[in-house]
Amino acid sequence: MDSDQNKKQVSPIARFALYWTLCGIILLFMGFVFGRVGEILVMAGFFVSFIAFWLGVFALIMIRHKKQKRISYVIALCAILLASLPFLWTIFLISRSLRAKKQKIACCSNIRKICVALYNYSNDYNDKLPTADAWCDLLVDYLERPDEVFKCPLSEQGSCTYALNRNIINSNYSSIPSNIILLFEAKPGWNQVGTAELWSNTTHYNYNTIGFSDGRVECVYKKSLDTLRWEPYSHGLVGAWFGESDLTNCKDEDLITSLDLSWSEGDDYGKEWSAKWQGNITAPAPGEITFHGETSESLTVNIDENEIIQVSEEHPEQSKNQGTISMIKGKQYPIEVVYSHGGQFEGYLKVEWSWAGREKTAIGPENLTHALKQEEYWGWQSKEIEFNPDDFVTIPVKNVIVVNEPGRFSAWPANNGVWIWGNEIVVGFEYCYYRYSKNGHSRDNDKPQLKYLARSIDGGETWTIRNPDNYVDDGDPVTVCKGDIDFTHSDFAARVNGNEFWVSYTRGKTWQGPYRIPDFGGKELSSRTHYRVNGPKDCLFFFSAKEPQVEAGLQDRAFCARTTDGGKTFNFLSWMTDNIEVRSVMPVTCRISENELISAMRRRHDARRKGLPDRGRNWIDVYRSNDNGQSWQFLSKVADTDRGKRNGNPPSMVRLADGRLCVAYGYRSEPYGIRAKISTDNGKTWGKEILLRKDGINWDIGYCRMVQRPDDKLVTLYYFSTEKNPEQHIAATIWNPGLVDKK
Repeated sequence: MDSDQNKKQVSPIARFALYWTLCGIILLFMGFVFGRVGEILVMAGFFVSFIAFWLGVFALIMIRHKKQKRISYVIALCAILLASLPFLWTIFLISRSLRAKKQKIACCSNIRKICVALYNYSNDYNDKLPTADAWCDLLVDYLERPDEVFKCPLSEQGSCTYALNRNIINSNYSSIPSNIILLFEAKPGWNQVGTAELWSNTTHYNYNTIGFSDGRVECVYKKSLDTLRWEPYSHGLVGAWFGESDLTNCKDEDLITSLDLSWSEGDDYGKEWSAKWQGNITAPAPGEITFHGETSESLTVNIDENEIIQVSEEHPEQSKNQGTISMIKGKQYPIEVVYSHGGQFEGYLKVEWSWAGREKTAIGPENLTHALKQEEYWGWQSKEIEFNPDDFVTIPVKNVIVVNEPGRFSAWPANNGVWIWGNEIVVGFEYCYYRYSKNGHSRDNDKPQLKYLARSIDGGETWTIRNPDNYVDDGDPVTVCKGDIDFTHSDFAARVNGNEFWVSYTRGKTWQGPYRIPDFGGKELSSRTHYRVNGPKDCLFFFSAKEPQVEAGLQDRAFCARTTDGGKTFNFLSWMTDNIEVRSVMPVTCRISENELISAMRRRHDARRKGLPDRGRNWIDVYRSNDNGQSWQFLSKVADTDRGKRNGNPPSMVRLADGRLCVAYGYRSEPYGIRAKISTDNGKTWGKEILLRKDGINWDIGYCRMVQRPDDKLVTLYYFSTEKNPEQHIAATIWNPGLVDKK
């Protein structure tokens, strides 16, 4: 009876408000538990709590009777307070979020300021980043209030809470891809460099602030750590190919951008060879990814140190044509592909992938990458070279075609010689049949390869060609010269090929020889044509011989010899270089005075690496003799002739009418072309490179020979290949060295 009476004394509106409040709290709790589906429940909970709040307020207003007042007042007040909790909690969260956002903005601002400081530092120091052990110290002068900038606002420890990515320390700033981490939030420490091991997410509720090389700043959660790029990557898998089918006899580095490859005879790998490529493969989707492989030969694919595919045409019963691995979308996994080829020229390999909801498909090139350290390991050189015209001297030139016959490969003037009598110029070259080659010279070795001469009687403007009788490779018997050569004859020319030489007194129209050159104590000669006349019976010849101690793919060493009896005998004077391990060949020499000679020569050195491509260097050096060839001393380096991969290029050097020295040479890396340099101090120093042309389409160019016409213009002769004339041909560039600054 009392209970029923108490119920009547309780305001039904207050009781109803309390029920709605409890329902709102229950809906909010369920909404937070059920995630995305719970978003509707959360909204419903807030709506019910809102109604309950105002019902409680209305109940307080409606309470009038004294007997109801106390209990109803308490219930209505509880309903109001409980209904207010979600809104008070929301206000608290918003306040905390605003405070965290403010701190996040401050931290992002710090990262951005440091990135800008790194950029400004690189501008002041030739695109270089500060050193790893002092980067904070070196950036202090580039920041306002560095004590604040180097420290996250939420951190209470350390003087710096940011670290520099270790993998970009030795890179040029401009070469760092925009998706590579430059700077990131780390454990406290000054001058820190590292990667994910220094990752810190304790100050920002499980995320980290990261700066990229393009100035972009992002906040990244730890779950995305595996998808971040800590190292600069390039497209494709990098490796090498080998001259044998068992990964031995390493030939050259190689890069592939697809796993759908085929080879034929024109690729010049041969019938027995193998290759290995390494890099990373980016997962296309989460979960199980199946890889499918096929080949005409032998193929192995390892991913994340797991053998996924192993196919052998010789042992099909042992083959594993497909394999599956669990992957995280966007994460990079190490991959190694090994291919073995034997028995025929043609071959192919193909690797595809599939996953849930996706049929077997090709692996896109964007999914295959490699790190810069892998490029360095294999010795790969990217073709992406920044070309700055300001680094070169450019002057007006005239390019002339000397020999360009369809279906022919014409090359190597430097091997064959050049002669000049006034405006009459004769240049030798090799005249072969053209057959495209990816890795070698594009000549058909199964067809005749002849030695020809090209002649101009108007200073190199127009040319005719012919194959003279009794010339190189005509098969004439070799004899010993009787010593009746007159080196000072007005129409004299000499041609050297290995251990033989020919002479002409008709400006190359007819020839005498071949005459034998002695082996100088058992030396295997590799000489080309170059000599300096001293008198009627006296001439210096600049030869080369095979030297097994030379650490290069071709083992030559230059030396000087002299005949004083008209070619009957030759005396060895001296080696021209003292560093025997470095190749020296094809010297060209100018006489400065009665006893002083300056000689430019081709250099090469290959650092041997077992099982890996050699690290090559190719350049031009200048040596000086003060005793007419009896001894030689290093004088200066002229220039590099490629980036180390294409055997470089020989120099051609002339002493200009004004006394300066000029060297011309082919450059066998991109941009492929012909260059020159001039010295005003007899080879001690050299000016900026003169860019004669840069329109070559491949490395197989150069081998310059050069003469100066009576009007002081230079005629630089070489072989070349352009987009318009892709078959190697002989060309000439006519230019005026007087237009080059003489300072």
